[in-house]
Amino acid sequence: MDVDHSVRSFAVRTDTFELPHGGRYTPDFRVRCAPGVLAYWGVKAGRMCASDPMSSDLVTEIRTAARSYGASFMVVPDSYFRDPVRLANAELLRHAARRKLPVGRERALAMLRDQGGAMLLVDLVRALGMGHAGRFAVLGLAALGLLQVDLSEPLGPVATVRMSGGGA
Repeated sequence: MDVDHSVRSFAVRTDTFELPHGGRYTPDFRVRCAPGVLAYWGVKAGRMCASDPMSSDLVTEIRTAARSYGASFMVVPDSYFRDPVRLANAELLRHAARRKLPVGRERALAMLRDQGGAMLLVDLVRALGMGHAGRFAVLGLAALGLLQVDLSEPLGPVATVRMSGGGA
């Protein structure tokens, strides 16, 4: 969640809901999203999500309780947090964010604007003419939320880089 720019903050197991028909439920995460949207996530094993993570009646009760907090509720498979591709991409973006960004960042944004807001990573890096430093400049912009990349696919040369609201 720390590289998902729609997530502004999150906390673990902070609130316990009193359910409408009795009982209590403590969601795994309270997630504040942009722009100011509050959601609760219940993390369940992927094999449980594939069959029946929770009875539909229980999920309905939890959603009703979450609405009393002005929030939504969703069941999230644990694979979201353990996906090796997503974790590798997150580490790559963290590394890029720690590096000093070269001056090519404004050029990268301008090139994307000129190409309609999206380019392959390899084409953008080649157009910048900065080699390896250009790749980290682009990924650094993604880490800052100025560009968007799909974290569920490997961040290789054919990854599509898109403008985000912060870079337009």
